[in-house]
Parts: sequence; C-alpha cells; structure tokens
Amino acid sequence: MTILAWGNSVGDWTTNGALAQRGLADMSMAACFAGPSFNLLVGLGFGLLTQKESLMSAEGLNVTMMPTVRTGFIFLITNCIAAIVSSLYHGGIIPKMHGYVFWTFYFAYLSMSAQHLM
Repeated sequence: MTILAWGNSVGDWTTNGALAQRGLADMSMAACFAGPSFNLLVGLGFGLLTQKESLMSAEGLNVTMMPTVRTGFIFLITNCIAAIVSSLYHGGIIPKMHGYVFWTFYFAYLSMSAQHLM
C-alpha cells in the first residue's frame, strides 16, 4: 500500500516542484494540501454514497478496523503530536533533526505493520 501511495504522489510532487521553480510557490503550497484533500473528500463522498442504504438502515454500517490500520492511526497521531510539540518548542520551525525522527517513526510503522501481516 505504501508503494502505491508513493506512486500516486509522484505526479503531484513533480508538478508542485515545477510550479515552485516558476515562481508560483503559493500555488504549489496550496496544491500540496488541496490535491490530497480533494481526493479524500471526493473518495469518501462517493464511497459513502454507494453505501447510503446501509447507513440509513436501523443497524447501520458495520465497519471493522484491521490491526495494520490501527497501527497506522497510532503512528500518524504520534507523528503529528511530535511535529506540533517540536514546532512549538522551536518557535514555529521544525528542525532538520526532526526529519530523522519522522523517518524513524515511518520505519517503525513499516516493521510493525509487517509483523501484523505475518
């Protein structure tokens, strides 16, 4: 799934880089957030629209959360909290060292997800 996510983001990454090089940094920054937000909202909207009858029934829509998804949520929230705390501690700037912390969280997540799949 991670490889698919990276592959899906390569086009956005190159386009945003080209926009920034042409002096359209504001548009590039807006696209970094608008593209994934649009994909998330439209994807969830259509997905929930197809399940409308199940959602409106008395018993509702039964959803189970896999252990890998739960692990992903835990690492995502931990990473976001670490970024906010680091940003507040360093006056709104996330230092380069925190990038290594991000990578450590990422590889820890990958190893724990792999253990869940075995």
